[in-house]
Amino acid sequence: ILGGVRYYALAAEAPVNGGLPIMPLPQTIDQEDNWVDLFAGARVIGQIAPGIRGVVRGDWAGFGIGTSSTKTWNLQTMLILDCNCEWADLMVGYRILDIEQSKNGGTGAPRGFGVDNKIHGPMAGLSFQY
Repeated sequence: ILGGVRYYALAAEAPVNGGLPIMPLPQTIDQEDNWVDLFAGARVIGQIAPGIRGVVRGDWAGFGIGTSSTKTWNLQTMLILDCNCEWADLMVGYRILDIEQSKNGGTGAPRGFGVDNKIHGPMAGLSFQY
C-alpha cells in the first residue's frame, strides 16, 4: 500500500493565425497552471528469476478535492535487474499516466484551464542503494 503527493506544473503556448482586420486575434495563446494531487495505490514486487525482480505499481489521484485533478491514474510495470554489485540495480519498464484536470470551466471558458492527456512510454533507470 502506498500514498503520497504528486505535483504538476504545465504550460502550453500555441500560435494563432487569422482574424478580421477590424478584430485581430492575438499572436499566441498561452495557458499555464500548477496543482498538487493526493494519491493512493499499491505496489507489488516479486522475484521472477535469479537476479530479476518484477514490479507492478498503480495509483489513483485527484479525487476533485480543492484544486486537485478531477481524475488521474498511473500504472507502471518494471523489471529490476541485478548489476552484480551491492550498490546499484538497472530498471526498465513502461509507464502510463492519465491526467484529467479542469479549472474555471475548462478549455473553452475565458481564463479556463483544462487537461485531458494520457502520457505513456518506456522508461529506464539506475537505482542506487546506500
